[in-house]
Amino acid sequence: MLQTIEGENISLTDFRGKKVMLNFWATWCAPCKQEMRDFQLFYQNKKDANIEIIAVNIDTKSNVGKYIERLGITFPVLLDENDHINEIYQVLVIPTTYFIDEEGVIRDKYYSAMPLSLIEEKLKQF
Repeated sequence: MLQTIEGENISLTDFRGKKVMLNFWATWCAPCKQEMRDFQLFYQNKKDANIEIIAVNIDTKSNVGKYIERLGITFPVLLDENDHINEIYQVLVIPTTYFIDEEGVIRDKYYSAMPLSLIEEKLKQF
């Protein structure tokens, strides 16, 4: 369980029954910045309410709240304060995105920034 920037506790199990894009990123990661914008475009325009985006920030020493506000991000952004979730998922490269099905099973993962077209393509595959 991690906290959002607003202090709300969220667990991946809260999204059981939905497809989840679980993204690991950092404020100092230039490719992450563009990817976050593309995730936001997808999130704003998503037609399938059964898909969620969850972004896990791994550099919580930065002012993540201001960064997210500047980019206009409205999907859940979680803070991995103790690097616990990062270690569980064994994230070696950022950005990294896991595609998790409705049962909570990881179906795919992608290392690198994804443009909007690739986000849409990946979601059609599972």
